[in-house]
Amino acid sequence: MFPRILWFLVPAFFGLIFSLVLLVVWASYGYVDGEEICPHTFQRRHFAYWQPSFISKGLGKTETSHDEFSVALALTGTMPKLAHQRWDLVSDNYTSPLSRDLEARFLAEVLDRRAESGEYFWVEWSAANVELAKRLWPLVSQLAAERFYLIVPELFMLTSVVPTDLSPAEFELRLREVIQRHLTSLREEAVAAGWSEEVQRLDQALLNYKTPSVE
Repeated sequence: MFPRILWFLVPAFFGLIFSLVLLVVWASYGYVDGEEICPHTFQRRHFAYWQPSFISKGLGKTETSHDEFSVALALTGTMPKLAHQRWDLVSDNYTSPLSRDLEARFLAEVLDRRAESGEYFWVEWSAANVELAKRLWPLVSQLAAERFYLIVPELFMLTSVVPTDLSPAEFELRLREVIQRHLTSLREEAVAAGWSEEVQRLDQALLNYKTPSVE
């Protein structure tokens, strides 16, 4: 009698162990964590939730805000005054690094730059060049809000090389020239690809970012 029970219990035991292993694997692959940025306020937040296969909604989501950059920039008096708030994905452990869903990382990487002092580089620059910064940040925020993240790094590259004794109007003119050049290039690509809706969006953007006359 005992051997027969044993023959029944052993497979059942190993079956249970195998099922538990599969359950652990299934659950672990459903863990998602990452980072988001707000294009309007430059706030950051880390998030995590559990969404295993065959479950359409994330469970147990947690969010941790990181406002150090946005607070520091606000203290310089150059933060764009925008009431809207939206969160765009910077990174996570699920989305392909090549996905356009992660384009917000181009802004996040620029903002993470540190000065020799250890402080945020662009906060220090803004404090030292307040009137220029008041022209830069609204354009950066607007581009990010309209999901033109690819253009943002070149604005900061230009800012690094132009003379700081430019008038604010001249400085903004140069920024807008960079934006116009990139938008024109993107429009040409959209026309060649036959993306009519994207062409219309870029046509509107070209109007929105047209270069003003220098004061």
